[in-house]
Amino acid sequence: MSEARVRQREYGIKDKTIENSKKIITIKKHVRQIVEKEIKFVSVLFPHNIKKHYNPQLAYSQNLLSFINPYDKKSPIHSGSFRKRLTNLLAGIEILAIGTSFHSFSADNFIKKYRNKEDTEKYERRYIPNLLFGDILYSRSIIYLLKYGDYIIFNGILDSLKAIHKNRLLLHQKLVNTLKKKKEFISEIIKDTTLISGISSLTKDSFMMGWGIFYDYRSAGYLRMPYEIINEITLFKIFKDLEVFFRQISKLYPDIVNINHMVDRRNFIKSKVDNRVSKFKPEWLKNNFKSLIGIYI
Repeated sequence: MSEARVRQREYGIKDKTIENSKKIITIKKHVRQIVEKEIKFVSVLFPHNIKKHYNPQLAYSQNLLSFINPYDKKSPIHSGSFRKRLTNLLAGIEILAIGTSFHSFSADNFIKKYRNKEDTEKYERRYIPNLLFGDILYSRSIIYLLKYGDYIIFNGILDSLKAIHKNRLLLHQKLVNTLKKKKEFISEIIKDTTLISGISSLTKDSFMMGWGIFYDYRSAGYLRMPYEIINEITLFKIFKDLEVFFRQISKLYPDIVNINHMVDRRNFIKSKVDNRVSKFKPEWLKNNFKSLIGIYI
């Protein structure tokens, strides 16, 4: 028997990190099962490639779980009934996130609509099924969100959903107006961090939920919520998501849409995130965020 094993048995030391990691792995496994079951259910209604909108790494769930302190003996993660509720909450958020991706607009459809008005009807015929799929997924997600049983969190998620749609529409209109004026676009968008963050409101709010559920000053000590890194990860995600869209637009409007502005900004944010995480304290929080940024960066 190894010396470490002897010491554990002698002093009754228990590795809470391993124990909690197993619990989190099990939770995420169940979340994946629920999400994939719902994808299969919705796919039966209409043949559509839903899986391309699904991230099996469960980024939103990982955001929320990043504030679990593995050494907190009083953490709600030790309760079986809480883990069941948490699984429903995470599954609801992931399904909702898939629904929001169906309500986004693609570069291909955008180009066709604004370069050739005759394609507008075709664009709308292609977009309407996406809207319907998004709505179905929204309704399915609510089933799981309500099972968590916290209506403050539920209302917060609804507010986040409204913010996503509002800011997407604002971005869409801003792009249309800019194209009409033939004015360089991305450098202007980068400055509007409120608009950009709003497009990915669910990312930021999933962090806030995790902090609210798991942070306990009695066990973790007085920690300041890491607003800066939450904002930076949110911005990084939306820049990464929008880069694909704007890269296609830039082929037609190279003078108006300079993709290099976005790439430079994304790389700058990445360096800031890496630097902040390296200085995180306590160590368990640093380790949690190291795992998290691997999903995004």
